[in-house]
Amino acid sequence: METARQSGTPFYFVAQESHVGYDRLVNEDAIGSFNTPNGELFIVADGLSGHAGGGVASQLAMKAFYKYLLEEKGDPAELMKQAVARADEAVIEAGEMYPELKGLGSSLVALLLKNNEAWYINVGDSRLYLSSASGFRRLTRGGVRRMRGDGPAAGEGDSEDGERPGESAPLQALGGSV
Repeated sequence: METARQSGTPFYFVAQESHVGYDRLVNEDAIGSFNTPNGELFIVADGLSGHAGGGVASQLAMKAFYKYLLEEKGDPAELMKQAVARADEAVIEAGEMYPELKGLGSSLVALLLKNNEAWYINVGDSRLYLSSASGFRRLTRGGVRRMRGDGPAAGEGDSEDGERPGESAPLQALGGSV
């Protein structure tokens, strides 16, 4: 397939996929791409497995983040920070309003593209990668710590194998449940 584009115009493909994992019954991911006055917005929010309302938390986080960027204008970096704060508030409020959701939380990674520029932010262990002809490069640090028995192992930080059940937990999450 041939694709034509003007010189200097950003060109990208968007694909999204979510997988429930190998030991879960429910997928708690929220994935979205949106057109906002601030640019093209891409979000992945992952509800904390094993916590009440993980799927609710990821949907709330994604919607609150998007809504903020839809309604506000300004410096993209500052908007992204404020959108994270708004998403955090939305998740916390849901936990306070609905006792059955107490402890809900979500990670979030978001990318904003406008005029050949990109801004990104992440909370928790959701990661963002840049794909190019030379391969993939991780842009975010997935705030994951290795867990052993009653707590984190001394001196251990990011873990590449943080997806094995029972061996890792996010260092931070929206909703303040971690």
